[in-house]
Amino acid sequence: RANNLGLQLVKDKISNQEKYLKKLQQLNTDHKKQKLAEIAELNESITSANGDQIVDNAALLTEVHSKIETIVSRINEVEKFEHQFKVKQKELIKEIKFYESNDICPTCDQGIEESLKSAKTAHARTKNEELENGKTQATFTIGQLNTKLDGIKQTKAEIVDTINARNMRNVQIQEWQRRVNLLNADLAKFEEETGSIDVAKTQLDDLLTEKN
Repeated sequence: RANNLGLQLVKDKISNQEKYLKKLQQLNTDHKKQKLAEIAELNESITSANGDQIVDNAALLTEVHSKIETIVSRINEVEKFEHQFKVKQKELIKEIKFYESNDICPTCDQGIEESLKSAKTAHARTKNEELENGKTQATFTIGQLNTKLDGIKQTKAEIVDTINARNMRNVQIQEWQRRVNLLNADLAKFEEETGSIDVAKTQLDDLLTEKN
């Protein structure tokens, strides 16, 4: 009777251990499913992020920089002409006022013929009108170039934003990949633990069979 009681206690202990192992094995199985689902979701996110159309934004940025330099150089060139036109106009206006205000040359004290005065002032006015037209055209051209420059600068800002966004996305992709690697390492550990549980369960089954 004592032997039977002792045998029953051993059987109960083995049965309890077997239930515990089954529960532990189920927990590991559920945990594995959860990890695999998370890995699948992360891989999908990585694939989606990498699937975006990749443009060589660095090359585009270099091209835009070149265009900006060209336009700025052109603006500076036209502004120089505009300044020269203004300087020359001042000289012509000064010349016109001189002939309109003087009948006698203040340098040599000789009279200035009316025909000469008329010819000089007429020529100066013609040149001044030509310079005024040139200055107007220069001002218009500068305005057009500045408008174009603003557009290209906007394009540059958009490219920089795209590059920054891509860099941030790459950081996120690296973080996702790091998480996937950690999950895979956990899964490998789970496989070892599950194997150990299977071995223990087999041993308990054998022991239970022996006791029977």
